[in-house]
Amino acid sequence: MQQPKRISSALRINQLVPGLLGLALIAAQLVACDRIGTIKGHTSPDPLAATPVYEVNRDVIFQGSVYYAQAGCAKCHGVGFDGLGPDATATKNETGLEMPGFADVAIAPEKTALTYFKTITMGTEQLPTHSNQSYTDRGRWAMAHFLYSLTTKPTGPDGHEHQAALAQADAEIRAAYDGNRRWVMGYKKIEDRPQTPKLEELLKLTNIGDDQAGR
Repeated sequence: MQQPKRISSALRINQLVPGLLGLALIAAQLVACDRIGTIKGHTSPDPLAATPVYEVNRDVIFQGSVYYAQAGCAKCHGVGFDGLGPDATATKNETGLEMPGFADVAIAPEKTALTYFKTITMGTEQLPTHSNQSYTDRGRWAMAHFLYSLTTKPTGPDGHEHQAALAQADAEIRAAYDGNRRWVMGYKKIEDRPQTPKLEELLKLTNIGDDQAGR
């Protein structure tokens, strides 16, 4: 009977060496770069150096346009950002709210991206369900900056007032995020929330009799 061939330790080591050398070469290339993740000028995001959620750049504005579509904003505000979406009339009839547009709209001097962020976060008095709490702060800021970017900014005396509003908004934003990852707004404190009805009051709304309530 033929015995199975044994693979010597030396042979196994010889087979492993090329693979180990290859890994060592890759590691050396990474270390030689500015930092791990930088290869041929392409840098991976550094999670420890993430920008604040409220800052804006072109990528943020583009992402805001994506969220605008995902959230269904065009149903009322329109695909052309003109306030002429297919549901705009029905919403106006139901709430009395005139659907605003954004594209080429001259905004009031006091309106900033923060104005849009608060509306997206909390809704309005006429339309409280407008809030988009399912999106993170960063997502809602992206939408806010996108909408603000579409508008026409005030000029002249109104422009000076607008600049003052921007500075005031910036101070409010930085204070809200100072030491916090999320700006919690629109939430009532527990003691300010309506109390849950008592059990006997809830039972009156059902068909459960007294003899069944204790079971």
